[in-house]
Amino acid sequence: QNKYDLAFINADKIVEHCTKVGKLFTANYDI
Repeated sequence: QNKYDLAFINADKIVEHCTKVGKLFTANYDI
């Protein structure tokens, strides 16, 4: 695995995390 693969994997995890947090946030505030 090279550095670029790891960077993409990390970006994927961050996007997934942000999506989950975003859904929780919008669910709580009914935006």
